[in-house]
Amino acid sequence: MFGFLASFLYKCCWKRLLRLITGKCELVRICERFPLGTARTVEIERCLKSSKSEVLRRLIDSPDVDVHSSVQEVLDIKNIPAEKFSQFSQAFGVCLTQIVGTSKLLREVNSMKAEKYSESNPQHEKELLELWELLMPDRALTNRHSEQWKEIGFQGNNPATDFRGMGILGLRNLCYFAKKHTSVARQLVSHSNHPRLGYSFAVIGINLTSLLIDLLESRSLRVHFYNMAIGGDPNIDLFHEAYCYVFTEFDSYWREKRPENLLAFPRIRDELYTLLKTRLESDTKTSFVLDSS
Repeated sequence: MFGFLASFLYKCCWKRLLRLITGKCELVRICERFPLGTARTVEIERCLKSSKSEVLRRLIDSPDVDVHSSVQEVLDIKNIPAEKFSQFSQAFGVCLTQIVGTSKLLREVNSMKAEKYSESNPQHEKELLELWELLMPDRALTNRHSEQWKEIGFQGNNPATDFRGMGILGLRNLCYFAKKHTSVARQLVSHSNHPRLGYSFAVIGINLTSLLIDLLESRSLRVHFYNMAIGGDPNIDLFHEAYCYVFTEFDSYWREKRPENLLAFPRIRDELYTLLKTRLESDTKTSFVLDSS
């Protein structure tokens, strides 16, 4: 307790001293110290999160923030003269755009997760059938309710029941993978049917959607978005791309560990989550991009 208090007081005094010496608040110093990029945005986010001002702290979790007006609000709160630090507004605005954009993306992801798969929804059914056609181009689906679905890793004859946990987001991730990285996705389906090291491709894929959401909610995945959307809002495709990368990482890790059976999945999943989280948090240059060339 004493150590924590001493550290807290040291940081407060040091920040105050630097402000007196340089005439610049920490936000300005960060923008001057770090070049445009992820490292700067991560530092700005850290600074906002630890701010004594509730207004500043709210910026990192508010998807409806107006960036332009918020930049002006920060100038006022931190007493930053715009004419003296003319480059700050633009530099900080870029960082805030990325931070707010990640909050918007999290809301979009959770909205898709909350949308339940419905057999009465023509769009949902169209996407599901497209998934089969992309992964199994040489085999026609004999019936909408068919045991054939097990060949691509669903649990029974009706895949709709497997999307309960992740909603339509689970299907959208699988479809994006099959459409944008078709050869890789088909290769993983082949791996999943291995007699000794096989796994349920679709069901595992839905579970990996959950893993990716955990990384996003922990703020670790923001590094990927900041690197891929420099100066702009991260979009849902960047989430899908990260999913494709994570799926291939799972496949490699699963075959490397050679588990006895599918009961090992929770342990493998937790180990993979820790590895990916550590990678994101230890290097601000990390991007989850799948090279399918």
